[in-house]
Amino acid sequence: MAVEKEYPAHPDLTGGGAITLHSHAGGGGDGEVSVDATQDTANATANLADAVGLAFNALANSLYIIEVFLIWDTSVATVGIKVSATASGSPTLTRGHFVADAAAGTPDSSTYNANDVVTTTSASPYTAGGCGMLHAVLKTSGSASTWQLRFAAETTGTITIKIGSTLRYRKVA
Repeated sequence: MAVEKEYPAHPDLTGGGAITLHSHAGGGGDGEVSVDATQDTANATANLADAVGLAFNALANSLYIIEVFLIWDTSVATVGIKVSATASGSPTLTRGHFVADAAAGTPDSSTYNANDVVTTTSASPYTAGGCGMLHAVLKTSGSASTWQLRFAAETTGTITIKIGSTLRYRKVA
């Protein structure tokens, strides 16, 4: 079922006309949920640390698809980022694929295939405003779980996950 609400045109916007927002309920599984990082989180080590706020609670015996739009700063452009995740409650499946740029316009990627495993991308192309995307899947066991994004600096330096990074997840089974 679609839910729509119409808003009048804003006088400062060109093009005129009304703006319509809508959502679609139903379909497979539960609706998508977004969680935004509300503070910057720095890590000056090569050891994984929690990205504050980029976590969610998962139900037992459930399957989730997860996306993280990750924004970070680095102390030096030669310091890359490591991205992984941890899930409590002995999940039966936790996998992820992280894509970022090693240099402006040169894609690089890494994959993790177990809980809280370190993976690394190449150096960051910028010291401010690095951007990457994590696609992940989580299958919980008979226990509920907390899924948590984790990150670290690839080499000596500091990686800071920035406000504006966003986690989206959806229960699909």
